[in-house]
This record gives sequence, C-alpha cells and structure tokens, in this order.
Amino acid sequence: MLLFFNKPSKIDSFVSLGEPLPGCWIHVDEAKPEDVREICSLLGLDPALLYDALDRYELPRMERIGDDLLLFIRHPLEEERSLYTATLTLLLTPNYFISISPVKSFLIQNVLQKKGLVYSSCHSDWMRQILLWTEQEFNVFIRKIRHSVLSQEKDLGSVTSEDIYALTKYEETLNQYLASLEALLLTLEKLFGMESTRVYKQNKEMVEDIINHVKQSNSLCEILIKNIRSLRDAYQIIFANSLTKTIKLLTALTIVFTIPNIVASVYGMNVKLPFAEASGAFSIIMAIMVLLSGLCGYWFYRKKLM
Repeated sequence: MLLFFNKPSKIDSFVSLGEPLPGCWIHVDEAKPEDVREICSLLGLDPALLYDALDRYELPRMERIGDDLLLFIRHPLEEERSLYTATLTLLLTPNYFISISPVKSFLIQNVLQKKGLVYSSCHSDWMRQILLWTEQEFNVFIRKIRHSVLSQEKDLGSVTSEDIYALTKYEETLNQYLASLEALLLTLEKLFGMESTRVYKQNKEMVEDIINHVKQSNSLCEILIKNIRSLRDAYQIIFANSLTKTIKLLTALTIVFTIPNIVASVYGMNVKLPFAEASGAFSIIMAIMVLLSGLCGYWFYRKKLM
C-alpha cells in the first residue's frame, strides 16, 4: 500500500497525507506488483522500469529515466531468508520523492520519525539523508558484529563447533555487507560524479561526507572479515587437534580391550584347549588377559597415544 508523507516545517516530523500532493514523499513497504503499477500510473512510466524494486537480491546501481533519477541501494537488516541486507529503491522526480522496499523497512520508518530533516522543498536532500542513514546503519551493524566477535573470544582449549559456526555466520553477514558497500560506493561515485545533477550541486560537503563514510565502513568491514577468518582458522586448528587426540585415545582403548575379547573368543570354542582340565584355569586366563592388556596400554602410554 502506498503511503504519502509531507513535512510542514523543518522542526516538525513528517505527517501522513490521504493523497499524493506535489512535493510529497511516497513510500511503499513490502511492495507488491500492484503497488509498482500504481506508482508508474501516477508518474506515467512503464511498470517494467520499476519491477526490479521488488527483487530482494538487486545490487546497488543508478539509472536515469528522462528527468527522473532511479537509485537502487541496500541497507542492513536482521537475517531474513539467509539475507542480511535488503533492497531499497529511491526515485527522485520533479514532483515526488519515492521509496520502495520489498520488505518492512525500519530504516525508512526511523528517517520519517526524525524532526531534523530538511524541509520538503528539497527532495535531493531527502535522498542524501537516506544515503547517510544507510551508511550509519551499516556502521552500527558492523560494530555490533565486532562486539559479538570480541565477546566470543575464549580460551582456545574450550573451543566448540558452535563457536566455529558462529564465526562462519558472522563472516557470511559481513561478506554480504561488503558486497553491498562496494557496489554502493561505485554507484555513489557515479551519481555524485555527475556534477550537473541537483543531487550533487546542492550540498557538496554532505556528498563528500557520505562517500567518505561509505569508504570507512567498507574498510572496517574488510578488517573485521580478516580478523574473523584468522580467529576461525585458529579455532578450527585447535578443534581439529582436540578431535584427533580423542580419536587416538578411542583407537588405543579399542585395541587394549580387543585383547581380552580375542582370548575370551578362543576359550569359548568347543575344542580341547590349554588349562581346560586345570582347577584354576579361570584365574590363569584372567591374569593372562590383564597382563597382555596392561602391557599394550603401557606401550600406548609411552608413545603418548593415551
């Protein structure tokens, strides 16, 4: 469903409108094909141009549609279907500012609740503000992961498979962040490199801040991925070494207890055997089994296999 917002003044929050008025913000959460068709009908566009806004896997990129500017970006979110980033489409037109999200976008909800955003006469500032908030969201999520990784570090002797799984999941999350940030950086450099666009000319300092912040988040993400890989490799080595020791111990114990089993199997046969007529045969056989098992166990102990 399409939602319409306007900002009465700079100090006020956005207010909801019942219909699209020139200069308003149009937002769609959990967008469906019919929402895209309604927007295109309002703007007089071909719906095929905006169907990519429904793609959950769309990468950041920019398109020009006549006088309209179409920008695809991604922002971080909690895990959803193995995705840690969500598509957000921004459409800047002479009369409207439009945002389309195929999922519930908490980023847009937070922006709409802010009172400090610029007055509604400047749509390009709204776009720049969303880009800045997107970068800040990436920064917050990356720092959360960094805190989780640091708090998870433990004595290497107590590493479990769950610890390795958690690090692998953090790495996958950061890899998705990194892919989105790198594509976003290329898109922004292309967008803001077009000095003829009003998005660049109206606030050059803010544009440069956005690019610098994206570069910083990109670098932080790369550093954290390297740290996680190093820590995970160390965990895997320790875990594999511990598993090898356990297998060695179990193998040695199996051999030690196999000896009594062999002796018991031999004396279980219905044939004439040594000590068969002796009154103390049971004690003699038990002593032989204990002696052989003990000697085998001592040899394994000397070889540090037990």
